[in-house]
Amino acid sequence: MGASEDLRAAIFLNGEYEPEHLAFYRRAAERPNVLIICADGALEWWNEWLGDLTPHWAVGDFDSLSPATRRRWEERGTRFDSVVEPQRAKEDYTDGELALYAAAREGCLRAELYGAFPRRGEFQRDHFLGNLYLLAEAITLNPPLEAILCAPRERVYCCREEIVLRREGTEINRVSLLPLFGAGRIVLSEGLRWSLNGLRLDPFRPNALRNEFLPGADRVLLRLEEGSPPVLVVHNW
Repeated sequence: MGASEDLRAAIFLNGEYEPEHLAFYRRAAERPNVLIICADGALEWWNEWLGDLTPHWAVGDFDSLSPATRRRWEERGTRFDSVVEPQRAKEDYTDGELALYAAAREGCLRAELYGAFPRRGEFQRDHFLGNLYLLAEAITLNPPLEAILCAPRERVYCCREEIVLRREGTEINRVSLLPLFGAGRIVLSEGLRWSLNGLRLDPFRPNALRNEFLPGADRVLLRLEEGSPPVLVVHNW
């Protein structure tokens, strides 16, 4: 797939997928101008649930991938890549990082990460926390890459200056802020039940959790004070 100004990446990580929402993942992969990247064991899930679609790339150390699955997708034309720089070992990167770098090299300016949340009943919270930090790493790339963790009823964004969230569905839409990268301040919030105007965001105080869209509001606007570090924004419904 050639680079394009509106090319985006759909990155499938080796985490939680909800079979009852299979149409959600299929829509993400079938849109035009989407580069499909599977990170290691995510290709096993893809093999089972979306086997009629061919990923463009598979990346990682492939320790969670069976030889049979790899052969099948190599024969279908999927490109396999385990390193970014030949002089560095594959262990120097996580599979998620390799996926981000692949998206950036192809000219994507936006990457949507699926399967980023921990699988139910398994101890994978370390992977999930690492995936949160991928959002911050993405904006350090050149050019910066906008990365979003996507699930059927949840999104996690990395806000650098300003973000607009659109209402989803008919249930309560909730918004939480996680200032993991240093203290900052909200200078403007619109559309929230509890105003955040002037709120100091302290990484040692969870004081901006579980806000809600105002009834009837179709959007929420959040603007950071100039110079504030990035803030993770969680939107679920």
